[in-house]
Formats: sequence, C-alpha cells, structure tokens
Amino acid sequence: MRSIVEFDNHGSRLLGTYHHPGVRQDKRQAAPVDPGTAFVFFNAGHMPREGHAGLMVQAADHLASQGYPTFRIDLPGLGDSPGVVPASIDSFFRMMHNGLHVSSVLTVLAACRQQYGFSSFVLGGLCGAAVTSILASVQAPLEIAGIVALELELFHPRPESRLRMGQALWSRAAWLRLLTGHGRLGVHVPVPGSLLPKALGRALLPSNTNFELVRALEDFLSRDKPMLLIMASENRRELFYDQVRQAVFGRAAERNIHWRSIAGTNHIFTTGMAHRQVVDEISSWSASHFAPCARDPVPVVEPLVAVRVNMQKDSAVEQPLPRQAASGQREGQRP
Repeated sequence: MRSIVEFDNHGSRLLGTYHHPGVRQDKRQAAPVDPGTAFVFFNAGHMPREGHAGLMVQAADHLASQGYPTFRIDLPGLGDSPGVVPASIDSFFRMMHNGLHVSSVLTVLAACRQQYGFSSFVLGGLCGAAVTSILASVQAPLEIAGIVALELELFHPRPESRLRMGQALWSRAAWLRLLTGHGRLGVHVPVPGSLLPKALGRALLPSNTNFELVRALEDFLSRDKPMLLIMASENRRELFYDQVRQAVFGRAAERNIHWRSIAGTNHIFTTGMAHRQVVDEISSWSASHFAPCARDPVPVVEPLVAVRVNMQKDSAVEQPLPRQAASGQREGQRP
C-alpha cells in the first residue's frame, strides 16, 4: 500500500510516496517507541518522479513487502515538489555535486522523525541521489544508518580530454589509472609501484575529483556503517570508484561497502533487464543489516495534506512541472 506524503520545506513543499511495510497489524499492540529504520529514496539526478522505468519505486515496493517502511521523495523542482531548478542539465549536476539538495534531505529526515517516530534512516538512490545522500550524512551522522548508492559518481561530471603523447607523464589521472591497474600498462606495474596509491593517497587524485564527496564518504566509512554500492560493470564511474578506493578508502571500504558489479547493463540498469537484480541486491543487503519494522507506524502528528491510499502509480499529484524542469527533461538522459 502507498500513501501520498507532503512535508513542509521552509515554506515550500516536498511531495512523495510512503510505501507502507507489509506487516500484520494488531490493534491491541501498542506502537513501539522506536519503529525502527526507514528507507528514503530520492530522484535519480534530474529525472522527475519515478525516473528511469521506476527502478526506485520497484525497490521501495519490494522493501515494503519485506517489512521495511520506505519513502520515495521528489526533491525541489523535480516531479511533484515545486521549486526552481537550474536552466541546464550541466548546471544542475554541478550544483547537485556541491550539495544543492542536502538541506531538503535533512528536512525530510526531521519530518519523518517527528511524524512517524523513526530515529534512523537508510538513504540512497541512483546517481545524483547517491551523491546527495552521502553529502547529507556529514550533517546527520547519527540518524543516517546506511546508504544505498547506485552508479555513484565521485567525480565532477565534465568531459574527459584525450591526452596527447607525453601529456600523460604530467597527468595525475593517468598515473592514478596506471598505479591502480586500470591503465593500459597497469599489468606491468611491479608490486612496489602498486603500493604507491596508498602512500600518495588524496594527492594522487585528479582535479575533476569531487573532493568534498570523497571526504564525506570517508567520514561515513569511519563510523563503520554499512553501504551498498551497485555499479554497471567497467564503466567510468565504477573504474574511478575503484581508483579512489585503492588510494583513499582502503580497508574501511572492504569492511563497510558491499560492492556489486553488474555486467552487460547501462547507467540506469535498463539494458539486460538488470532492474530485477538491483532490487534483489537491495533486498538481500537490507536483510543482512537491518531488522524489519514490527508495526506500520502511525503518524504522531497530522500530515499537511490528506493521505490517499492504494495508489497504482507513483505520480498521483497532478501538477505541471516548472518550466526549467520540463526543458531539462527534454534534453534526455545523461550519457
């Protein structure tokens, strides 16, 4: 069962859906003081509502059926939540990588804590949602108990320039690829050379690295909290994550990040019918780290709008998109 939810966001609104946990209700049983951990998913980058083929809606429905309360929230200007978004996709992603939506995410957590009684949350989603969730974890270290990151970008999204002969000698990106085994000559690097990434650490990272995001993820891992990372195999995002992992994260990543690589698919996991595999991975990881909710928590305060239940689609509030969001959507998905 799904309900429409609406939260106040500093005078504006954030809308989304609450996917109720599939638990048996006993009216004689008092609601627990702490109903447990809730999952909260956000928009995939600039895509409104369900995004690409409804991946996070599928995940939310499946988690709810397993007893995990799950929210899927539209961020400002995306989907049903009003707000202004940058005029171009490039501007949007640049601002998103710099924390554009962090304050809105913190607002959602505060509202869920106040209205439903949740004390901890697992945040995440695809691409931009993963970035925002990690950045938000710095400001809510106690509340954020885990992260689900699909196709995480640890770099600022700008085109890679092809290096001319000789330029690679002065390129940190080229040296990082070489020393982490991802360059064309990486297989020829001797063992002492392969230890250099750990020795050089962050100094080896290229200029397009999102250093704030890397620091935020390093901070999250230092608290020994779990993270699920699902990547399309051998694409630019996965290769760069592995390079940063070797240079910066080290054993903290081995302890706390469950990294799954899916072959034969694309950035949005539509190629090769990978959605089912992604949902199964999220379900299995969740069961390994979090207990399902014993009871569907009842809001302890009245929600701002009436709740409509038994929705068949995840876009029930009919409201036109802002002009900027509509134009951004027409530009199509990112490569």
